[in-house]
Amino acid sequence: MTIHEHLTALHNRPVFRFPEAGSPEELPAADAVAWRISVDSYTEGAETFAECWRRFTGTVDPAGVRAIVIGVWGDVVTDISASAAAVEVIAGSADRLTGLEALFFGDIVMEEAEISWIQQADVTPLLDAYPTLRCFGVRGGYGLALGPVRHQGLSTLRVETGGLPASVVHTVITSELPALEKLSLWLGDPNYGADTELSDLEPLLAGGRFPNLVHLGLCNSVLQDEI
Repeated sequence: MTIHEHLTALHNRPVFRFPEAGSPEELPAADAVAWRISVDSYTEGAETFAECWRRFTGTVDPAGVRAIVIGVWGDVVTDISASAAAVEVIAGSADRLTGLEALFFGDIVMEEAEISWIQQADVTPLLDAYPTLRCFGVRGGYGLALGPVRHQGLSTLRVETGGLPASVVHTVITSELPALEKLSLWLGDPNYGADTELSDLEPLLAGGRFPNLVHLGLCNSVLQDEI
């Protein structure tokens, strides 16, 4: 699946890109929008993700922020450590972003990197750091790791990949997510790292794992007919 457009809304809030340093653009109220944090990874001397993040948390009232969309965090294709560094920076601000309810990590479109090229990391620290999250999404499956997770408040989980490792499917199914209502897993193609088999999904399809689940999306898969 190819993605051409960035997210325009998250958690019932319009996405607003946090402006570049020195921009005269007026900022909305902290809780009025989903803040998009993204950097230019191709221009030498451009602001790094850590620098942009520090400027964001130093400019906008962190306690008022309810939703964040993370775009490009650096070299998302060849730097295998960049995603983990971004995860660490974001998780490290949990004591300030005390009201964060929605986070999407990896709002990266085709013009920036194909979904199957995105180098991901273990995103578990983001869920561990923010117990107030209601909605969490991540894009990119190469190197992606997750959980198992215990999270009392998460109601929406979305994992978008061109190839989702079966290990992530297993940890999602074995996670303790009592409030989960919406689950979307983009399983992808074996050519891009997907190794989930129908048997891996049986505990999920049998029901009972997530008592409040009302929406299940198993998408973008070579197993679609069997599912």
